[in-house]
Amino acid sequence: YAERRLLVDAVDRRGVSTIDHDTAAVFAQADFRLGQNLGLTLGGRYTQENKDAEIGLIGDPAATGDCATKGTPFEENTSFNDCRPFFSDSESWSNFTPKAGLAYDINDDVMAYASYTRGFRSGGYNARFTDLSGNSTPGPYDEEVADAFEIGLKSTLWDGRGRLNLAAFNNKYDDLQRTTLTENAVQEIVNAASATVRGVEVEAMAAVTDNLVLEASVGWTDATYDEFDAAEEATGKSADELKFVMVPETTTNLAATYDMTLGDLGYLSWRLSYSYVSESYGNDFNTIELKAYELYNASVAFTSANEKLKLSLYGRNLKDEVYYNLGVELLGVKNNYLTPPRTYGAELTYQF
Repeated sequence: YAERRLLVDAVDRRGVSTIDHDTAAVFAQADFRLGQNLGLTLGGRYTQENKDAEIGLIGDPAATGDCATKGTPFEENTSFNDCRPFFSDSESWSNFTPKAGLAYDINDDVMAYASYTRGFRSGGYNARFTDLSGNSTPGPYDEEVADAFEIGLKSTLWDGRGRLNLAAFNNKYDDLQRTTLTENAVQEIVNAASATVRGVEVEAMAAVTDNLVLEASVGWTDATYDEFDAAEEATGKSADELKFVMVPETTTNLAATYDMTLGDLGYLSWRLSYSYVSESYGNDFNTIELKAYELYNASVAFTSANEKLKLSLYGRNLKDEVYYNLGVELLGVKNNYLTPPRTYGAELTYQF
């Protein structure tokens, strides 16, 4: 689906980029018993990275030979030996990522915990560089860093026939990496924002009988930008009004599985499942809204007694929900991408 159609001549835009990435790390972790029911985990990792980049300009007007922009599709014998580096640079990063956690055994079946961890996403260079104006560079952009805090409860109930897990988390992001487009549709990767992502998750399972298992999970997420200058300038909204890309506020999953024995032949496994995903957005500027949707799936599978043969029949999206899970906007043209409609199928597997 597209709000408007954009017709573009098929033209090869060629370029070659090479990034050499060297990394080395040292890490350690230790567990301590602070009491009969309390445990402490401490750990850390130090990482050193270096990247040497030679970035080609895709669509370089000075390119010659096989690297020159063509008006016909790529051929099998296309060579990129004529491509030249447009930009050369090197950069090094170092990062220490600690970890700390407490676990308290309330009893033999229930455990409470709290944890803190830091993680990072490597910095780098944009190998899809197309800026002919010289107003931007392909990098480097810095590492993205996340500090994650979590508290929760894990439990096994009813003599192992049930499970209930609870978790609440709060994640802080700095130097958040985002891919942006300039007014001339030039792609840039920049450290664009800082953000906070918090939420709550509940997961439950119950073996109602020896044959019937029920499962349920619910999640709530609040993903908010603390700073996002580029998006604020483009939209006129404050950072905390903008929603994260592809992060729904609520998700729900329900499932029931029933196993039916067939004597010496094997067994049948029947399964019904339901999922709900609330609305989200397909881009940083929140101009593409992805509507909420719900899915119903069902399957029945026969498994032989020796578990080598399995035949399953399935139906997915039985409600035939029309929904999108991806959207993009380029030069004012909005596109949403459809997901599969109601689908039926069969699958046969055999393990030798």
